[in-house]
Amino acid sequence: MLIDVNNLTIDKINIRKTKNSIRKILKLLNSNLNLSVVFVSPTEIKKINRRWRGKNTITDILSFGKLDFPIKQAFGGEIILCLKQIKKQAQKLRHPIGEELIWLLIHGILHLLEYDHQNREEEKKMNYLARSIFNKIFNN
Repeated sequence: MLIDVNNLTIDKINIRKTKNSIRKILKLLNSNLNLSVVFVSPTEIKKINRRWRGKNTITDILSFGKLDFPIKQAFGGEIILCLKQIKKQAQKLRHPIGEELIWLLIHGILHLLEYDHQNREEEKKMNYLARSIFNKIFNN
């Protein structure tokens, strides 16, 4: 399992803590996914969102799995995060920023493991698994 975390923003990110959280999530999912995580600015995530999803908005997270790239060997996927957006959401929802970040990492990793929420049944299954992992992380 290779985990690469990069911060392309001026925000301070605890890369070691982020990697440890990702390892914990992957262990709970019994996965050895190779993963790249990148923190970008609101402007950058908006550009990426427009290019790949056709949505001209700032978002908190984007996940790109092996189906999105021509190179499939040893590549699990990439998660792109916008910490400024995550902070806004955490404030709005009255969640600690760390918990919001973990929730989004779980969500993004589940997408890379081919979970989705295109219909109600998929959404229930994905949310149940995400909540289960989240609770194991924060109750231990």
